Amino acid sequence: MHKFAAAVALLWLLATAAIVCADDRWGDKLFKGDLVCDFGTVAHGAELYHRFKITNIYKVPLDITDLRVSCGCVTATAPQKTIPPSETGYIEVRMDTTRFTGLKQVTVFVSVSGDNGGYYSSAELKVSANIRQDVVFNPGQIDFGAVNQGDTVTKNIDIDYAGSQAATWKITEVNTNNAPVEASIKETNRIPPGPGTEGRVSYKAVITMKKDASVGAIKQEILFKTNDPASPIVPAFVLATVQSAVNVNPAKLPLGSDIVLGSEIVKRVVVRSNKAIKILGVEGDDDEVKLDTLPSDARESHQLVIHCKPAKAGDFKRTLKIKTDAQSTPVEVNIEGTVQP
Repeated sequence: MHKFAAAVALLWLLATAAIVCADDRWGDKLFKGDLVCDFGTVAHGAELYHRFKITNIYKVPLDITDLRVSCGCVTATAPQKTIPPSETGYIEVRMDTTRFTGLKQVTVFVSVSGDNGGYYSSAELKVSANIRQDVVFNPGQIDFGAVNQGDTVTKNIDIDYAGSQAATWKITEVNTNNAPVEASIKETNRIPPGPGTEGRVSYKAVITMKKDASVGAIKQEILFKTNDPASPIVPAFVLATVQSAVNVNPAKLPLGSDIVLGSEIVKRVVVRSNKAIKILGVEGDDDEVKLDTLPSDARESHQLVIHCKPAKAGDFKRTLKIKTDAQSTPVEVNIEGTVQP
């Protein structure tokens, strides 16, 4: 009986492998239809970035074995080379717009394999952009890097126009497009067209990260509106990683699996920041979870004493949300344990 079951299982595996191998375009299915990225019309010098999500829909790990591009103006990387079953990874694509002007379409060739090379396939990703020769960004994007939530960080970007409309060309508005930034624009120079010259117009944009920007990665476009009816919008990318300005350690408080009903457990956590902060309050405390009096002064490090006294048997779970004056989002402490009858 065991031999028969093993034989059936082997035949099923072989049939599955044969189906996968026969369908040599199964690599396209991993991207679930997201095979094209069109950046639209952008300024010369803009740095363009896109992530294609790749999902392993099969029951074996898949390896990204090769990435090739049809033009040196595009680079493609895969931070995660092996993708377990049912999990996702990304193909990160960057386009250097200083290397061409006009319309450009580039193909990214992705090779994948499974079962240690037992079967393989490929997919083709299309990346395109129309690069304006008359508008130039410097730098190519607004990259804040790592920012602590609550900090005020400002970046500048210079925008130059050189063309036949230099006498009248204007940036009329900056649309932040729901990006967590504030933006202003100012004309800094205008040279009208003259004999032998097309003229030039220069602007400086000031972009400031909002204090209430959510923690996490940001990749969004802001839109510079112009009075040019042929190309009324010039986009620029805003990139940032907003990190919590406040940390709590430990963020998880395990009380154990053998808590005696009615007993009290005392734990301590430390709230830290890179600057002096105040603890404004704590949400989530009750009759079973109480804290000692909160410190009222501003410090870089606060120790909080937590008293846990569960009132009934079973799973015990609480989340404390600690509010500070450093950021709008509280830091959390998760308390878990099991109370014995």
